[in-house]
Amino acid sequence: MKRTSNTGSFDFAVLKDSSANHVSRRAFLRSAALGGGSALLLASPPSPLAAATSRRSRKQPAATSPAEPARLSTLNLVPARWLWYPADRTLPNTFILFRRTVHLSSPPRTARGWIYADSWYLLELNGRRVQWGPARCDPRWPEVDPVDLADKLTAGENVLGATVLFYGHGDGTWPMGKPGFIFRLEIEHADGRKELVVSDAGWRCRLARSWQPGMPKRGFLRAVQEVFDARLYPHGWQRPAYRETDDWLAPAILNGIGVSEQDAAVMHLRPRSIPLMREEWIPVTALREQHRIEWLRPVDEYFEMRPPQAYRASAGEFASALGAGSWSFELDWGKGTTLTFDLPEQGVGWPGFTVEAPNGTVIELMTHEAHAVGGPALLNTGHYCWSQFICREGKNRFEAFDFDSFRWIQLHFHPGKGRVVVSDIGYRRRSYPWQHEPRVTTSERPLQKLFAAAANTLRNCAQETLVDGMGRERQQYSGDCGHQLHAIHLLCGEARQSARFLATFSQGATLDGYFLDTWPAYDRLAREPAATTDNPVGAVAGLRRAICFRLLASLSLHRSDGRFAGTVSALGPVCALPAWLGARRRNAAGRKPRHAGGLDRVGWRLSPAATQAMRVQSLRRWHDGARIRADRPLVWRR
Repeated sequence: MKRTSNTGSFDFAVLKDSSANHVSRRAFLRSAALGGGSALLLASPPSPLAAATSRRSRKQPAATSPAEPARLSTLNLVPARWLWYPADRTLPNTFILFRRTVHLSSPPRTARGWIYADSWYLLELNGRRVQWGPARCDPRWPEVDPVDLADKLTAGENVLGATVLFYGHGDGTWPMGKPGFIFRLEIEHADGRKELVVSDAGWRCRLARSWQPGMPKRGFLRAVQEVFDARLYPHGWQRPAYRETDDWLAPAILNGIGVSEQDAAVMHLRPRSIPLMREEWIPVTALREQHRIEWLRPVDEYFEMRPPQAYRASAGEFASALGAGSWSFELDWGKGTTLTFDLPEQGVGWPGFTVEAPNGTVIELMTHEAHAVGGPALLNTGHYCWSQFICREGKNRFEAFDFDSFRWIQLHFHPGKGRVVVSDIGYRRRSYPWQHEPRVTTSERPLQKLFAAAANTLRNCAQETLVDGMGRERQQYSGDCGHQLHAIHLLCGEARQSARFLATFSQGATLDGYFLDTWPAYDRLAREPAATTDNPVGAVAGLRRAICFRLLASLSLHRSDGRFAGTVSALGPVCALPAWLGARRRNAAGRKPRHAGGLDRVGWRLSPAATQAMRVQSLRRWHDGARIRADRPLVWRR
């Protein structure tokens, strides 16, 4: 790699903010929408400076899909309609089941369409899992997931089943929204005939009381505390043999984005701009610990409130191995029983297991990112990372509905007497389907372990959004997470994630040019108005010192279509970004600007001398033996 030393400078124009009116959350969202958001960034023609920079930059691999046209285009799903359960209100953490029967004389030639739901959906066909989504996005411009069922539909009766969860509570991945489900599928038959299957009055829906509506949040930035009762679940509802009962109702037809002209100027549906996540089942490595738990306080109280000295634990060996991945033990009427398993490495996904247990047996599934054998007997030591499952008689298959990040899985069984058989313990891992997996090899074992951990961290954090903690908040930050773009682009050959990262942050901009430092997420909308009320910009922006400089570094690498640009000017000649300059700049009185009342707006323009200076210096600081190419995996050569 050729190394050069370049210098340059920025010309800063300081524009004092003059707004003095209170800005509500609703007003902020509307102003951001009218401000143009990502459309302005993506639609801006490249400046002459950007064109010159592009010619000087190294040749980069093209994106595998037309990222920019897809992100700027809109979807009209008519005649599909938004559906929901017919009710006056929806409680937080409500699950609704949607069902539709499709009759086919023969397998179709093609069957492609679109699906979206607020907040999460799980699509199944004839009882088989198809996909889970959608990607996290600004609620004004939802990204609709593509669906392809050609190889799954069969001749005869087929049943489409969608389980939809509406958060209601704010979450690190979800700032706000309203409940709804929409679906559109175009089927081409073997004889060339075409048929539309859309969400309409022909569907049926049911309130899923197996998940109790109105459950509280897990924590400030995690909306779902899952409690599932298998005895109340309509088992087999996703299969053709199931017969609907009176609990299945005609859905309510709603107006919404993409099917009406209302608010079309500032809100619309967009095609998903990145691929669907890859899913694979990862089994646990081994059973590492077993405990009997003597409860000194009620079990429910402990998991709800976690009071001190709630239990006494005794280690032992209570479970017997029945074969590969299967164990059995006897319940103790007066005590709980825990089995603790580890995984090959930390991952992100949905933990699950199969169990045969007496009717009414309660199981808390706990996950954790770190644990040491001989440490706390219960893994409920962090952010209430547990889900509760209640067994029906016979065999039960349980899998958490929302994903998490963890290395350890623990099952706590109580109460009652009888034999329990547990098997198939593991998790359904989700990861981004990069064009090239990052690979670093060396003969030094400690270094090899470090390189593998770094690649795995990137795999866990860089998915639909780029986050710094999938196990806690799952929010996309500009400063904490923007540096992942460099590795994704250079090592994995991926441009679409970068483009989406920039697009989502542009959507969080106000008319004054201020960005939220984390978007799309709930934190800043909830925290900042309460923390600062004397200044409207400080109240709605939730700014951090790092946002200007670190987001600037991200912008300097990529154009609006995600391809390498070399300088920030590829997004246009002028951008407005907020920053506290701190010690770098003092106001006229020699004092640092105040964090709220004295916040300045800084507009910057890239000077010609800065085109080379804006190249990220870290790209030139690799070891002499490292060979880096965007179209191949990274191989470390000593």
